[in-house]
Amino acid sequence: MATRTKVKGLSSYLREKRIEAGYTQMEAAEHIGHSTPQYISNYERELCEPSIEMAMKLGELFGVTRKDLYEVLIDLYSTHISEALNLKKTGSRRR
Repeated sequence: MATRTKVKGLSSYLREKRIEAGYTQMEAAEHIGHSTPQYISNYERELCEPSIEMAMKLGELFGVTRKDLYEVLIDLYSTHISEALNLKKTGSRRR
């Protein structure tokens, strides 16, 4: 199961899983059809976030279950949405 307390975001989670799976950035990039590691590096440095589809490809490559990836994505996007809507941590709206 995903360790949510240690996950700062999707990028850091995927980086951790890439390293655990023993892939270099170049190897991961090649497996998903890119000829340069810059693609993976940009994600890991949080210059951009991978699409959900790309996150699924990378997760599959690194041995992440869909359930764990789902939990990470839900945590990430619920935080983004709460911040955007100025919701309190309890989930209620500020008035």
